[in-house]
Order: sequence, then structure tokens, then C-alpha cells
Amino acid sequence: MEKYLVGGYVRDKLLGTESADVDYVVVNESPASMRALGYKQVGQHFPVFLHPETGEEYALARAEVSTGKGHADFECSWEGVTLEQDLHRRDFTINAMAMTPDGDIIDPYGGQRDLAIGTLRHVSDHFREDPLRILRGARFAARYSFGMHYDTSKLMKEMVEENMLETLPPERLWGEIEKAMLTTNPLAFFTRLDACGALARVFPEIEAMKGIPQSAQWHAEGNVFIHTLMVLEEATRLTQDLPPDRKIRIRFAALLHDLGKPHTPKELLWDAEGNPIGKHHGHEDPDRFEPSLKALAKRINMPSAIKQFVWKVTVAHQLIHRIKDVGPAGLVSLYERLDCARAMRNDEFFVEDIGLACMADSFGRRVMKDDGSVVKLSKYPQMRFFGQAMFRIAHVSPGDIITQVRDAGYSLDTAKQKVVAAQRRSVKNLVFDEEKEMAMSDCVQCWETPCMCGHDYKDWDEKKLKELIRVLNQQLESRKKPDPVADEKAATEKRIATMGKRLVGIATAIRNEFGLNGPALRYLEEDDVQKIRERLKKFDSGEGMPVSLILCKREVADLYELAITSVQADPPMTILIGFHRGKYHAASPESQSDNSASDEAFDGGIPTHHY
Repeated sequence: MEKYLVGGYVRDKLLGTESADVDYVVVNESPASMRALGYKQVGQHFPVFLHPETGEEYALARAEVSTGKGHADFECSWEGVTLEQDLHRRDFTINAMAMTPDGDIIDPYGGQRDLAIGTLRHVSDHFREDPLRILRGARFAARYSFGMHYDTSKLMKEMVEENMLETLPPERLWGEIEKAMLTTNPLAFFTRLDACGALARVFPEIEAMKGIPQSAQWHAEGNVFIHTLMVLEEATRLTQDLPPDRKIRIRFAALLHDLGKPHTPKELLWDAEGNPIGKHHGHEDPDRFEPSLKALAKRINMPSAIKQFVWKVTVAHQLIHRIKDVGPAGLVSLYERLDCARAMRNDEFFVEDIGLACMADSFGRRVMKDDGSVVKLSKYPQMRFFGQAMFRIAHVSPGDIITQVRDAGYSLDTAKQKVVAAQRRSVKNLVFDEEKEMAMSDCVQCWETPCMCGHDYKDWDEKKLKELIRVLNQQLESRKKPDPVADEKAATEKRIATMGKRLVGIATAIRNEFGLNGPALRYLEEDDVQKIRERLKKFDSGEGMPVSLILCKREVADLYELAITSVQADPPMTILIGFHRGKYHAASPESQSDNSASDEAFDGGIPTHHY
């Protein structure tokens, strides 16, 4: 028998990695001769056989002729087909190589070269016979970090524009998407789909996130689409060592947790003048996101278990972000909303994985500080607090309480109320404090000492723990005592922070309005300065905070820095807006500022003018 190893096995062999695919192509045989040799035919449309002992797949070399746009619209022939003809119908050159039993490589289409330079290039126009190859190409780009050949990218765009993706059944879509989400870089899968226009066809719900603004203070990274890709990237990093079933549900939750944001009312996204606001109150409401989730799940045949997990993360992520402020009643309500009693019985990693998805959401954004700088969050203590709360509530036994209350002669409704009261008491004294965290166990499942879920935990002296909690509670009580000096200091710091945030917001709005946020430097004209002055008058009335425009001479001839400052800020705060070339240094003497704080902000000694 003339046989050759082909496809993924040869590709992975040349890359030095193990391959799960062991496929053979057989030349100069027929279905009858294969059956006579004991091979079992399994392909209905293709002449594919299984080895009688190893179960490995053997396929007769074949040629295919397309008869339509669908993946099933073709005619297959095997008689007289050579190895080169069989390889010619394959998708990419890196998959169109064969290996002899002696280890010699047969490479008629340059697969080894493309493998060496990291390029995905289609073999021939046979590529367009199966539109699933668009997703497969994006998956290979994610798996191997390969680039896409220009001609192949062009062909993929043409196939998308010809509506060929719409011919694919959901089951085939899911097969590729699942594999892509389990690669080391699923972000590359979606960016590649976006580049050829396939994202809008397969994931229109994610495409809809483009251009949807977010609050610059809490999402300085940009719009919802950018944030979503960053969250997916963080989820990939956090789950790289997890098993596939946990990995894929957390990554999908990261990808889809903000499905409700494109449906935020427009008046919350932009003001009357078209300036971005980006408030998304209620985007975690099922009425806001559930229709999109159902439509997407149906289109790609998403398993119900993954869809349910995504639903729970989407509903809960906002509440978990601020879980310290929820209170006992809110924690019990969250426990019920997530159906934790059932989920935790059947899934020991349920709580941890919900927390990881929320952590990815937190890490996948950038926060703007009061001074205008942007930072990435590096800690997420909410995950531990969430885990502690859910396991404490789960440790309450509703059956025992109901039995006791009913035996005492009370109604079932009263018994249920007692259960809720006991659940609330279980988390009433939950202390969110660094010292307490250090005292807790290393159990990553329930975060309790002693461990309540049967996992290993470090020994901890119960008396020492109780004493520590007593001291911490005393500290909490002492913090509640009135302290006029501390209260006044806190109020002052809050007022300064509020002023700073408003000033940063005003500066951002002006930069956006006058196109000063782009990478290219643009000098403001004299008309621009006048328009900014008029714009600041609106802020004076709208924000209730007088804002001054100042112009500062630089060392370069006729170059000035334009900035805004607030006379109410204490200490005074000045934020650069842009640069101006003009004759404003000739302004009247009475317009010159006596504000020393502004001078200090712009290298003391340089003349500063107010406008």
C-alpha cells in the first residue's frame, strides 16, 4: 500500500510539537481493495477508512469540484487522483505537506517556507469551497501567532462579502470557535475575524460594541469593544493553567459580560452636543443583555452550560465589583440569584470561576486618577470576599432550621424567614481587612479556617484567630467614634478630589472637541482660543466651578502652552490643553495673572496670562 502521513501531523512534526492528528492518504487503491484489506469504511461522502487494529484514519487520495457556495456543495472523485492533486485541494500550504514512511517530506506548494516565516497562505482557489476555512485561518493565527498572506486575506474578505459564512451550520461554527477559545491567544482569533469582516457576521453582538463610549474616569482604555478585548486577554492569562472546561467558560464570560452596553439608552452615552458620557447603568439587567446572549448562543451552537455561566457572570459582575458595600441582605440575595446552593453542590469551582471572570473584567480596564494619569489595577480582593461570603451562606443548613422551627409549631413561611435570617447572620461579621486575610487559610475554594469544603488548609490556632477578630472588631468600633478633625480633613480631601475629577473631565471634553487627542501635534489658532473661552463659560454655569484659561510662554519663539485651572481647587490645579503659536504675549498688562500657583505649575518665572 502506497501511504503518506499528511496534514496536521506533518505540520506539527516540523514545528517540533506533538500532534493529536495522525492521518494517512492512500494512493492507487479503491474502496473495494481497502475493505478487502480489513479497513472499515466510515465516510459517507468521502472514501475514508479506519485501520482494523490502530483505528487510525486512512483516506483515499481524492479531488473535489465545487458545485455551489455551501460547504456541502461539491462532487468528490478518487479514481486516478495523485498525491499532489490531493494536497492541492487543502486549505493552507502548511497543511498541504506529506511525509513518507521513511520520514521524507513532500512539499509541492511551499509549506515549509511558510512555516518558517510564520505565514498562512492558501494553496489554491479550492480554499473558497469551504467558508469554515475563514474561521480556521483565524484559529491558526491565534494558535501559532502566524500572520496572514495578503492574497489570503483578500480572498477571505471576498468570501465574507459573498455571504458564504451564512451557509455554515451552527455545529461547524462552534467546532472552530471552541478550539480558538482554548488557544494561547484567542484575542488574535477575534482580531483576525475583524480584519476580514467576519466578526460582524459571526459575532454581530461584539461588533456592536465598537464606538460605544465609556466613562473616561473608570474606563480610560477606550470604548466597549477595546475594553472587551482587553478583558479577554486578561482572562486568557488568568486561565492558562486551568483545564479546558473551566478555561472556556471563563473566557466566554469575559468576552460577553458587557453584551448589554450597546443597548444603553443614547442619552446616557452622549450629551446633547454629542460629547461622550459613557454611563451604563443597568447594563447587567437581563432585559438589556439576554436577547443578545440568546441570539449569539443559537447562532454558534453554544453549549447551555457555558451560556448559563455567562448569564450569571453578566448579572453579577457589577455587584461583585462593589461587594464590600452590599451588606448581608445583598450577599444573600446574590447567593440566591446565582443559584449557588445547587451550583456549588455540582461544581466545586463555580465560585472561584465566577470570581476569576470578574477579576479579568477589573484588570482589563484602565482607571484615570485625579492628576490625569492612567493606571492598571493589579489587585482584586473582591474575589476573596465573594468566596468567603458564598461559602459561609452555603454552610447554613436550611433543612435543620426549618425542621426546628416547624417542630416548635411555627408556619413554613416563618421557618423560611428564619433561614434567611441565619444566612444573613453568617456574613454579618465578615471583616474585609488585610490582617484578617492573612489569618485565613490557603484553601482557594472556600477561603475558610477550618476548611469547609474538604480541601487542604494550613493549620491555624483557633484561639489566636478569635483574638485577632476581637481586636479587629474593636478597631472597627473605634473608627465609628466621632472625630471632627478627621471628618473635616476627609471632607476637604473629598472636595479636592471632586474638583480634580471635574477639571480632568473638562480638559478631556475640550481636547476631544478640538481634536487634540490624536497622535499628530496640532497648534491651536487664535479662533480656537476664543472658542475655548466661550466653551469654558458653559462649564462655569453647568459644573458650578469657575475655570480659567491660561497661556504660558515657552522657550521656543512664539510657542505657548494653553492650559486650564480652577481657582477653587486647593491646592490650585492646572491641566495642559494644547499648544498655540500667536501674538498673545502682547496682551494688555491688566490681563496678566497674579496667580502664583499657576506660575509654579508652568515653571516659575515664565509670564502667564489669563483669558
